[in-house]
Order: sequence, then structure tokens, then C-alpha cells
Amino acid sequence: MKIYHVAALSENHVIGRKGKIPWQIREDLRRFKEITVGHAVIMGRLTFESMGKYAPLPNRRNIILTSSSSLTRDGFTLCNKRDGIKNVSRTKGHLTELAIANEIGEAISLCEDANEVYIIGGGGIYEETLDITDELRLTLVHKEVKDGDTFYPEIDDDTWAASCVEPHETHTYIDYVRRDVRG
Repeated sequence: MKIYHVAALSENHVIGRKGKIPWQIREDLRRFKEITVGHAVIMGRLTFESMGKYAPLPNRRNIILTSSSSLTRDGFTLCNKRDGIKNVSRTKGHLTELAIANEIGEAISLCEDANEVYIIGGGGIYEETLDITDELRLTLVHKEVKDGDTFYPEIDDDTWAASCVEPHETHTYIDYVRRDVRG
């Protein structure tokens, strides 16, 4: 299993402001979808809630890290921890699944049958999982966000090497691979 981070961040590492992404780049949203569809995604509860009606993400296994034993929206229980991995919809032959985990090791174990797992936020989850991540799939947005409140961790050049750089007018896609080889 390979573990990836997928994130869009400003030049000063902001990834969020007041529960929202502080920019709208359609091309990056398309890239995010292309990268993650058909795979497991792990996110924190606040990231899940910030997606509103778009969550859970379709055609993916959605693992939500939370201290709670259930996940609700508008008074409706979406998932209980005791449910394990719950099938929430099937469209065009693709399955959307939802599960709760209380810590990152448990979240990873819920993905044990997946070849690729994508960590998709928030800031604390990125920080907590950076040491177990194999590759970073980042979008560097060409702007600074002064009033951001959620940040992506610093990228250590001794640990990470850029493997692909694709510049665009408003942003640059940068993929990183871990320099060390882990068994």
C-alpha cells in the first residue's frame, strides 16, 4: 500500500480559512478527482464537514478521523463506528463507502485492501501522517493568504525530492517522493 498526501496550499502554506479553501481553481479540483477516484481517502471530521453536500466523496472509500463514535449530518446518522465500512451508494458501477476511525493506525487498517490511500486533510492530519507518507501530490497556489487558519506542514528538502513540476498561470503542481527507502 502506498500512502499519499493530496493538498493545495498557498505560498505561505495555508490550506484553509474559516472551514473553506481560500481559492477556487477548477483545474485543481479536476486533478484531485482524477487522482483519488476509486481509492481510499482519509480525512479529519472538519474536512469532511467542510465538504457539505459533496461528502462523502463519491466512488471512494471515505475514512473519517474523529473522536466520536458516529457521524451525523442535519440530525441524520450517516455512519456509526460499529458499522465498520458502510456502503452508502453505488453509481455507474462504482462504490462509495464511509467509515469512522478514532486514530490514524485504525484508519490505515480500514484501507488494508487498497493499493493507494490518499490523505486529504486537514492540517493536523497532514502533520500527523507526514512520516508515514510515501509521496506528496501538491498544488502550490501562486498567492499568499494572510488570514489563513489551517496550514500544510513544512516540506523538508532532506526528506522530499520533487519528482514532477507542472507550472500553470495561477498554480503549480508539484509531486514529491520520499528520498529515503523504507522497507
